[in-house]
This record gives sequence, structure tokens and C-alpha cells, in this order.
Amino acid sequence: MGQNDINSLIIIVLLLPLIIGIICGWQEKIVVFRDYNDLFMVFITIILPIPLFFLYSLAASKIMLAVCIFIEIFLIIEVICRTYQNNQGVIIYTFLSLYTKIPLSVLFIFSLLKLLEHFSKPESKRNEGFSFIPLLILTPLILNLVKNKTGIIKWTSIRNI
Repeated sequence: MGQNDINSLIIIVLLLPLIIGIICGWQEKIVVFRDYNDLFMVFITIILPIPLFFLYSLAASKIMLAVCIFIEIFLIIEVICRTYQNNQGVIIYTFLSLYTKIPLSVLFIFSLLKLLEHFSKPESKRNEGFSFIPLLILTPLILNLVKNKTGIIKWTSIRNI
């Protein structure tokens, strides 16, 4: 078995639970995102360390670092507890839901940041479309994993159009 075979096997092993989580979320066997508030909480948990650690770099105090870490740990625990409650306390569903929601949210946020980066640089207009492709795929995918279409933002699901 060569190095490429091992790498391919690792990728398949890592993607398989994600694909299973997406399918189970579409079939409503697990709750990936309960509502838009839950989706927003996961996005905030992922994106908040960037401005928090920027503030820490400005202040450069150990108290500010402790506050940043405390806020992030609180948000992570909140996301885990909400996911556990959303899946009626079934541990395997909770893990599958977390394994689905976190990578999809990270990919969405980084794709969005990459797209925003292209708008700030006029010389990168040629690659702008390639940054938009992941968002075109991830947006309807994530919106269809939201169980209750209520919350902060009232989106219309692609499934309902």
C-alpha cells in the first residue's frame, strides 16, 4: 500500500461520517441545526476567535487571553449541550450531528472569508468565481439541514422553493 492509497483511505474515513450525517439530517433522523439561532450560534463559535485574539494582541494581557478562552469554551459547551438536547440525548446522534455541523460551518465561513478577500483585491477578479463555487454548494446544503425554519433570520429553504 503506497502513500497515496493511505491518504485516500484517510480522506474516505473522514468524509464518510460527514456524508452519513448530511443524509441523516436530510431524512430528519438527526437534528444537525435545530433552527437559525442554532446555526448562528455555531457560526459565531467558529468566527469569534478571530476578533477575540485580535483584541488580545492589542491588549497583550493575560487577563484578556483568559477572557477570550473563557468565552470560546462557553460557546463550545453551549453548542454541544444544544446539540445533545436537539437529538433527545442520544450520544451517537449528537456526535454525528457535531461531526456534520462543525466541518460544514468551517468550510462555509472560510469560503465566505475567501470571497470577501477577493473583493478587497481588485487584481484577483479572475479567481473570484472559484471562491463563489463552495458557497453555491454549501448554502443550500446547510439551509436544508435546519430543522425548524424559525429564528433570527427567516430564510426560505431550497427544499420549499
